[in-house]
Amino acid sequence: MEKSFLSRNSDSFSENNLLSVGSFGSVYRAVFSDGSRVGIKVFHLQAEGSKKSFDDECQVLANIHHRNLIRIISCYSNQDFKALVLDYMHNGSLESWLHSSKCFPNMLLRLDILIDVALALEYLHHDHKPPVVHCDLMPTNILLDEDMVAHTEYGMQGIVSTSGDVYSYAVLLLGTFTRKKPTDHLFGEELNLKHWFSKSIQAKSIVSVVDGNLITQEDPQFYAREQCLFSILRLGLDCLADSPRERTNMREIVTRLTTVKVELLKHIQAKKIGCKSSFGN
Repeated sequence: MEKSFLSRNSDSFSENNLLSVGSFGSVYRAVFSDGSRVGIKVFHLQAEGSKKSFDDECQVLANIHHRNLIRIISCYSNQDFKALVLDYMHNGSLESWLHSSKCFPNMLLRLDILIDVALALEYLHHDHKPPVVHCDLMPTNILLDEDMVAHTEYGMQGIVSTSGDVYSYAVLLLGTFTRKKPTDHLFGEELNLKHWFSKSIQAKSIVSVVDGNLITQEDPQFYAREQCLFSILRLGLDCLADSPRERTNMREIVTRLTTVKVELLKHIQAKKIGCKSSFGN
């Protein structure tokens, strides 16, 4: 595919077609003449390491097939322009959903998205030989398909490790359930994301830190939801350990989040049964 062809079908990579932004590139929506849609990841060539990231992604992604990793359809490269043509993700980025003024993902959907991302990282860290480090985890490049299944793109670069991915995943997890960013005005020299959560968990004050859309004191399932959120935030803190060796690995993260999901579904199902019984009476 030629650059002019990609540019023409994405309206010259206009802001209106922007789907996500990562450290090494931005993904745009493109519509071909037959009506089919794709994502085009245009690399930020001015960013240090972006050219190497393009080469790494072409090499690794071509040989990786996983439900939660975006598939490369084609690529284009010259001295001044490098791009990947990717499967189209109909529902945009996690970032756009978390900060939408019209709707918000509920607790179960957020948990499903975080499990999807964890499964992708588990595959890269533990099942691919050699292990692959993602290196670019953030809500802006977690893309959601038409079934709200999460997929991620990556930017392998520099001296990195799987424990670094785990740390980034923790920030992603905590941000997803609180809608807070490490750069939020709440944080400064004396208080950072990790310390904020640690103090809140020690004080058992979950409601004060999580997204207010997820839990209220009036919720009849308040205690059950609070326990699920406590488990999620506790996992996030375990992944933020100062020593990389002490951080939870992705296999254990998948196991722990799946356990939380099972508990949450039990309570959701119990609530449905209770509503039917009450209606019947």
